[in-house]
Amino acid sequence: MDTPGADATQARAFRVGDFLRDQLRNIAPFITLLCLVVFFSVASPSFASLGNLQNILQQVSVTAIIAVGLTFVILTAEIDLSVGAVANATAIVLPFFTLQPDYVNIANLPLPGPIAIVLALVACCALGLITAFGVTRIGIPSFIMTLAMMQIGAGVSAILVRGQIAYTVPSLILTLGSKSIGGVPWIVIVAAIFLLVAPSRADLHALRPLRLYGGRQPGGG
Repeated sequence: MDTPGADATQARAFRVGDFLRDQLRNIAPFITLLCLVVFFSVASPSFASLGNLQNILQQVSVTAIIAVGLTFVILTAEIDLSVGAVANATAIVLPFFTLQPDYVNIANLPLPGPIAIVLALVACCALGLITAFGVTRIGIPSFIMTLAMMQIGAGVSAILVRGQIAYTVPSLILTLGSKSIGGVPWIVIVAAIFLLVAPSRADLHALRPLRLYGGRQPGGG
């Protein structure tokens, strides 16, 4: 016959086991990453170098910035398939409004650098607003809406450059993308700011009902 003390001990052991399993699930990606770092460091001595670390951080920074925004989409139980196409379209709009060398055969509209940056951001916001309107107001599932926006973004890129390659961008973008300060690339600093500031500014309590009700307010359309 089980005693109350034995039941309490078993309950505590069960809770501890659940806690350890949950924590292991959370840290599993970091353990995998650590194993990969150790493996490649042993396989190639140049992997575990400051220059290679700087190169890796610079390459993943843009992905990290995009992932910050996409995290909030996932928290609301939605999905966005268009992030890559929208990012690419924004990157095409920017040189379209920037003066290009003579050998670049693109019929673009050269404007001062700050105006080109603003117009590129406006274009990015416009594409995002179209997606948001379709999902939240019309009621189109985010999978379908963002799939359509992915094609729209690819179409915008193809129309603006027509297969040509535009290299010139405003000096500010060039600095953020390829320059560094104190040996740390600017793009890594920008990504770090996004990763630190965005979660602290997020209202997770406001996102919770959206997540529970499939990305829409209870009783809403």
